[in-house]
Amino acid sequence: MEWKKGNYNRALLILFAVYLAALTWIILFKLTVPSNIWALGRDRVINLIPFYDTIENKFFNDFFDMTANIIVFIPFGIYAGKTASLEELPDGATVLVPNDITNEARALLLLQDQGLLTLKEGAGLEATPMDIAENLKNLEFVELEAALLPRSLPDEDIAVINGNYAIEAGLKMSDALATEDPDSLAATTYGNVVAVRAEDV
Repeated sequence: MEWKKGNYNRALLILFAVYLAALTWIILFKLTVPSNIWALGRDRVINLIPFYDTIENKFFNDFFDMTANIIVFIPFGIYAGKTASLEELPDGATVLVPNDITNEARALLLLQDQGLLTLKEGAGLEATPMDIAENLKNLEFVELEAALLPRSLPDEDIAVINGNYAIEAGLKMSDALATEDPDSLAATTYGNVVAVRAEDV
């Protein structure tokens, strides 16, 4: 009886180990690695993949041995609402920003680049309004879902809008009061890349 119980316990441990291995596989690969990276790793010579930091990640390189170059970056822009220029921005102006952490951080970094505020050191791409160390014009931030920003632009002084949503709403990049620099932290992190297997270079 004891022998059977011991084997039963060992079988349960093996099944649990298999379950954990499968769960780890799903989390690390199926949920983390974009499908086009999987395709690249299997049979494609070249592919367009979002986010440069994915390709630079040593974990992925260990499996796929890829090289990449940024070719597409759609910048955030500051667009005029009630106020026509950044120079005319009044004290206490309202600023529309995306309400998700990545896009909001990019918006705040762009405002910082224009000298409108200063973020706490190290806030980077996780910055929120709570990380503002100096708000030079006492700006008031209105957080909205990114896709809704263009629609609400006429109601506020300015808005910091994702490039794709600005284009969809008929806003021109050339009309933006300011845009992200191509060499900015956001550009080097979130640029789309052409990825090529090293063996095919």
